[in-house]
Amino acid sequence: MVGFSFKALAFVLNGVWAQGAYAPIELPPGTEEVLLNIGSSLRPVVPAADAVNVVSIAFEPILSVAARIEAHPQLRIVPCAVAASDGLRTLTRYNNDGISSSLGRATTAAFWNNNATRGDGVASIVPVLSFRTVLDAIPYDVGTPYLKTDMQGADFEAIASVPHAVLRRIPHLLTEVWVDNTRSYAGFENDLCRDWMPHMDAAGYRLVYLRIIEADSMPKDADLRDKWSQAWMDDPRAMCDDDFQKHPNPIMGIFEADAHWIRQDVLDKILRSDPSIRMPPVRDNTDWPITYPAYGG
Repeated sequence: MVGFSFKALAFVLNGVWAQGAYAPIELPPGTEEVLLNIGSSLRPVVPAADAVNVVSIAFEPILSVAARIEAHPQLRIVPCAVAASDGLRTLTRYNNDGISSSLGRATTAAFWNNNATRGDGVASIVPVLSFRTVLDAIPYDVGTPYLKTDMQGADFEAIASVPHAVLRRIPHLLTEVWVDNTRSYAGFENDLCRDWMPHMDAAGYRLVYLRIIEADSMPKDADLRDKWSQAWMDDPRAMCDDDFQKHPNPIMGIFEADAHWIRQDVLDKILRSDPSIRMPPVRDNTDWPITYPAYGG
């Protein structure tokens, strides 16, 4: 399959210089930007049709899933997990096509993790690259305009493992977060208010959109979900204060959302309709559903 290469993985894992740094990967001639997608499952982020000088690198640790990803000439697939440090870790498979598989264990039994017939609960050992290794492998003269993480609890661990200055190579991020002190997997800290908000604020990012992915208690009605998202956009600090009051103790269950972050200096330019700023060059609207005047919205 195009893009799926154990040789490419070996190149990254074995490309250590004597000083401990990783040699940059080779990209197709003319590549100007790289999109990153950690935890792609079967639907990786791919470049927009007019983004001819953009390459997407997707990380999917389940080999049988990685092998089924539809080929795309601008997509490269790395069959490994990403976390805070390099090494080997245990991955537990959950849900259809392993879409909820995690480096942690599910905290409660539910429809998405307790079907042994499809392989839920089966553990395997997978190679892991640190997020810093991933970023260091991309040549610094190549832009990294966008990162999407869907890491089933390991998102914050990975992002927080790099210095702010390194993270700031990426102006737009979409990260999976937990809401209301709810924990889907054991062994991780991934809460929006308790972990992400203070960290991203210190790193110089602003939360610009929040969309529910899955929740035990939230309504299925789209209008009510939109109102919930709007409340977060109107005053995220007030929403966090309310969360702290109502949920002082961790809750085992599922309340996951996609948080969309923009680096503050880029957001300032967007709000001034600076023509130098453009929307992340992703094909699918679901990977970046936000529009601003400078984006043509």
